[in-house]
Amino acid sequence: MDRQTVREWVAQELQAVQPTPAAPPKPLHNPGAWTLAPFFVADRSPSAADAPGLGPRSDAASTRCVAIGSDHGGFDLKRRLLELLGELGVEAVDCGTYSASSCDYPDFAVAVGRAVQSGRCGLGIMIDGAGIGSAMALNKLPGIRAATVHSEATAVNSREHNDANVLVLGSLQMNPGHARRIVRIWLATPHAGGRHALRVDKINALDRKEATS
Repeated sequence: MDRQTVREWVAQELQAVQPTPAAPPKPLHNPGAWTLAPFFVADRSPSAADAPGLGPRSDAASTRCVAIGSDHGGFDLKRRLLELLGELGVEAVDCGTYSASSCDYPDFAVAVGRAVQSGRCGLGIMIDGAGIGSAMALNKLPGIRAATVHSEATAVNSREHNDANVLVLGSLQMNPGHARRIVRIWLATPHAGGRHALRVDKINALDRKEATS
């Protein structure tokens, strides 16, 4: 995987983005959008024809399964993102909630985190109204690196620099089309390693330190 090539591809994607209002929700129509499906098909590495400039992902096997959850505020967006994951050929584990009835976001954030912790899923997605409380709950779990993402740029940074394994979205902060684009970019961005890996190791060391203190 060539990092510079990834950056150039993402830059091209960002140039195509038009500002989208937070309300009222209005999905973006992008019939030429590139599909991530080749990254999640067993025994197959993507070619240049699949995604220009992007090579095989080192963590492709683990990300064939994504845990996804929401509270009542994120329920509708979760349904839309489940459709997206299906389009991409990604196995999705729906951790709830299963209706728009009022509920508590920490319960479902923890369910997503546990699915990633256990190795059942390689990555997770959690949605609530603001995307803040769920991230707080998730980051209490050892081994979970949850990032609240609100733009394409922070989607790239959270994966490339921080090796985030749970994406947290605020349903009231973006429209469904914007959320879909963020998820696609987040799933397509690999961790850069190198100096960033050293910093992620320090984050992980905090879990070990707290467990033994």
